[in-house]
Amino acid sequence: MSGDIKSLRSLLPEGRGSCPCCGKSPERSRLLPCLHSICGPCLSKVEMFLRKIEKRKEATAQLCGRPLGWFMCPVCHSSHLVSRLGAGDFPLSCPPPPQCPTHLVPPTLYCHNCRSVICSSCEDFYHENHYTQDLVTISSSVTLALREALKEITQRMKSIDGSIEK
Repeated sequence: MSGDIKSLRSLLPEGRGSCPCCGKSPERSRLLPCLHSICGPCLSKVEMFLRKIEKRKEATAQLCGRPLGWFMCPVCHSSHLVSRLGAGDFPLSCPPPPQCPTHLVPPTLYCHNCRSVICSSCEDFYHENHYTQDLVTISSSVTLALREALKEITQRMKSIDGSIEK
């Protein structure tokens, strides 16, 4: 049983690695439903291949309402439906940085009342009586809390591993 936990631990990401398809650093990577990331160019190649196959089938079958095809994750080998919208239908692994929709600048503050990130101009006009904090301060306190939680989880996993091995 302890081998199962250790094998699960090996699946946890250690950081941003390379694309499992091409081996290059991830570029515009997309997140598959199995939570593995594939770079955008690799998924585009898969989409182009599926569309070529589709063109050959067009004369013989009605394709409306059918998926474009299937893609097998090279990491876990689970298959995923590729819709007619193509590879762009998979969400980005790392979404673009947020911007203030009003002022189109990066946010610098967090409004606790609205539970959203805001820019300093918005604070002056729309959040003037709200409790706001600097994003750097919030980020460091959340990072510290996550590290403490990770230490606790690691200790619990060691305890579980020890009791399973007995």
